Amino acid sequence: MGAPWSLAIVVEHSAGMLSPWLGQKRSEAVEKALNLELRTLPLRISAGVWLAGYGKAEALAPPATSLELKEIDLKLPQAATSQPDLLLAMEAAGRWLQERGGGSLIVIAAQGPPEGFTFPSILNSDKIFVHVLGLAPRDKPSSLAQLSLAGGGAYFLAPDPSRVLTLLHRAVLTSLTPARLLIKAHDQANRPLRLTYGLEQHEALFSDRQGVSGRVQQCLPGVYTLVWPSAAPTGPAPPPPKISVAPSGLSEVPVGGKAKLKVEALDENGREPGWRIRVARLSDGLVLESNRRTPFELNLFSGNYLLKSLDRPLAWTVALEAGQEQKILVGPVGSLKVNLKGPKGLLRARYNLQDLLAHRPGGTGYTNQLLRLRSGVYRLELEVPPGLSKDLTISPTAKSEIDLPAAGGIMVSRGLPGQRVEVLGLLGQVVDTGLVNRVLPLLPGKYRVRLAQTQGRDRLVTLKGGELITIEAWELAATKPKPTMPR
Repeated sequence: MGAPWSLAIVVEHSAGMLSPWLGQKRSEAVEKALNLELRTLPLRISAGVWLAGYGKAEALAPPATSLELKEIDLKLPQAATSQPDLLLAMEAAGRWLQERGGGSLIVIAAQGPPEGFTFPSILNSDKIFVHVLGLAPRDKPSSLAQLSLAGGGAYFLAPDPSRVLTLLHRAVLTSLTPARLLIKAHDQANRPLRLTYGLEQHEALFSDRQGVSGRVQQCLPGVYTLVWPSAAPTGPAPPPPKISVAPSGLSEVPVGGKAKLKVEALDENGREPGWRIRVARLSDGLVLESNRRTPFELNLFSGNYLLKSLDRPLAWTVALEAGQEQKILVGPVGSLKVNLKGPKGLLRARYNLQDLLAHRPGGTGYTNQLLRLRSGVYRLELEVPPGLSKDLTISPTAKSEIDLPAAGGIMVSRGLPGQRVEVLGLLGQVVDTGLVNRVLPLLPGKYRVRLAQTQGRDRLVTLKGGELITIEAWELAATKPKPTMPR
């Protein structure tokens, strides 16, 4: 299902939204597209809509879960407002996102904030991303692009009403993706730089995607052409012509600066075998060392490198940051076993690994099963809600085994066939959903349990490891059933 995420949408209420636009009002095109998107959000999403009026921010659709939004019929006001306060509405939406630990904000506007505006400080967080859908002819200058640039998001520009539906859908997809990109720029003295760069993709629906180095970006996974400023003081190596964004997690790309790499090897007997290693730069395939025996050290430019063993069919990717002295231990593959118990014995759950040496995804495994892994440093992210992460090191040939805290479970029994259950965290976010009469595995903690798409009550529970809490469906109903009189 994916991790829960929060989406806030701010709609500008201005005269431009109600003025004729190639045969149709902007508000009409937005209303149709917005209702469709809200009704089709994934179950893991909670969302709300704010209207940016004159000197106020109105919650047009108060924050709710995606199930509660399935029947929404949103109506935009038909009275024009002069000088809408877009930034005030963004602050209101940002406070909700901040309370929920982060999320994405989509701004839909025709005129945007005035030039020289100050970006709302509440949105200056790598856990909140701002995307913008501008409704204007292409030749009209706009400050809306500055909002997405400061917010680590994408800027979509609809040239006519017929593109609003497609571009809003693209904006929603981008705002819900778990993929992140971080470009770190340094000069030749390893000093950090803050530069604006461009990202281009073949047949993309937008052409103005920009980012700022040092600011995490939320973008769809894929391969992008990196458009780097020609006069940028980065170096001495040139920036990579293309970059790749993984489907989930943070993809880091170092540009500029120098680093040091130390490579050692370890065989099955715990000795240095003197393996022959080929070292190549991933950005252009340049081979820097064709047959170097371990152990060795190299002074390199920052960037991504591929280390390939000529003695075994094994290879490692290493991301070197400016000023870093990175050590890597290569050797025969090791293994990992992650032990996890649930309320009914051993629990099979999926986990993802982030390769911390390569700054890329490192594989997927299941608890209580053996997973073969190359040596390296990883971050384990468990998919049992609300999630757990743990850093670990895999040594060559080593059989690593770790024990995770036992999970518990919640089950709502005696419900109607097909009825769904929602488990919420204390901040109101949906942690997990499932069917009645089935156990929902959860990590220990405090939760609120309720029946989805009902006006019933929720129940606060404190779950312990290994514990199974059973709640009968009638306990979550709006009214308690009348007791049956004995005959």
